[in-house]
Amino acid sequence: MDWKTQVEALGDRGQAEPAQSFPSDPARQSVCGLYAWWADEEARCLIGAALGAEVPALIYVGKAGGGSSHQTLLGRIRGKHIRGSIRTSTLRRTLTAILMADPAFRDRHPDPSSRETKQAVSAWMAQHLHVVTLPVPDPSLVAEAEAAAIARFDPPLNLDDTLLTPTRARLKELRSHLSRGGAPTAQL
Repeated sequence: MDWKTQVEALGDRGQAEPAQSFPSDPARQSVCGLYAWWADEEARCLIGAALGAEVPALIYVGKAGGGSSHQTLLGRIRGKHIRGSIRTSTLRRTLTAILMADPAFRDRHPDPSSRETKQAVSAWMAQHLHVVTLPVPDPSLVAEAEAAAIARFDPPLNLDDTLLTPTRARLKELRSHLSRGGAPTAQL
């Protein structure tokens, strides 16, 4: 299947729902598919400062289900990303690493795995992020569709199946600090 035109729907910010109130239509989200996370201007500035680069509004593309996974868009987005932990969500791990690069956030939340930090990251996502979904009726096509979406939009927070840019190298460095339990250094 040619996904080039279908994944364009992820690039329509007008279809994005605020993370705070996701999902507006739970039945539509009870299938597998793709999603794209959009950041508001304040979030883009914070992410850009941490990564040392200007970032687009569409920051991340992901998938729910496919292969042997029966996960739905609702379960992945709300259960793992919005309410999850850095162990269950790559996006949360990435956002936590970025937020920990901000000295003000890190001073208030020094332990990236604490319940307080988890709640602060969830609150930040609710305030600054929106999500667009694209149901994919055939679970066997989800990975193919995701690859097409990542190729089309090249979201800066996606690390797998992308070119290693200086921005992504910086992101990997920030994420590695979470594993080591240390504080990231400020981007100069």
